[in-house]
Amino acid sequence: MKELLQKIILKVYEINEETKHTVFLDFSGHVNKLEIRIYEKGWKDEEDATLKKEAYIDESDSKEQLKEILKELEKIERN
Repeated sequence: MKELLQKIILKVYEINEETKHTVFLDFSGHVNKLEIRIYEKGWKDEEDATLKKEAYIDESDSKEQLKEILKELEKIERN
C-alpha cells in the first residue's frame, strides 16, 4: 500500500512538472482519503476538473482504487 501511494505522489509531481496538465492531490488523514483532480491542459479559474478520483485507504478495495488512480495518471501523462 505504501509503495503504491508513493508511486501516485511521484506521478502527480512528474505530470505537473513535465506536461501541460495540472493534477491536484489531497490527503485527508482523519478519514484516510486520497483524492486527485486532473485538469487536462492545465488549471483554469472557474473550470471543473476533467477527472476526479478518490480512494479511502482503509476500505477492503482500497488497493484496487489506488491502482485505478495510478492508471488514470499514467494515461494523462501520455497525452
